[in-house]
Amino acid sequence: MSYYHIGIIDNFDKEFDYSYSNLDLEYEDIIKKHNCISVNEDFFDKVINKVENIDTYFQSYGNKGNYIDPCGVTLIPPKSLLQLIDVINSFGNNSDTKSLIKLIN
Repeated sequence: MSYYHIGIIDNFDKEFDYSYSNLDLEYEDIIKKHNCISVNEDFFDKVINKVENIDTYFQSYGNKGNYIDPCGVTLIPPKSLLQLIDVINSFGNNSDTKSLIKLIN
């Protein structure tokens, strides 16, 4: 089974490239740094497909988007969290929804 890793950036730096491409960090170190949780890929693909026109950024604050990129780093600003929570809650009460809502809160 495959998973997405979802985490929280406690001190968001608008100048930093969160793709970490210029740093010598292992993927596991990044997961630990942002207290990422593992979310079932099949479940989160459904969330991604249902989220429309949500304000996001890709890798850094300078790369504005309006969807979740399943193959890269998507930064979701606080103003978009309510919309994301609504979509997650629409899938009912299961372990993935509980984990995501707990992380967001």
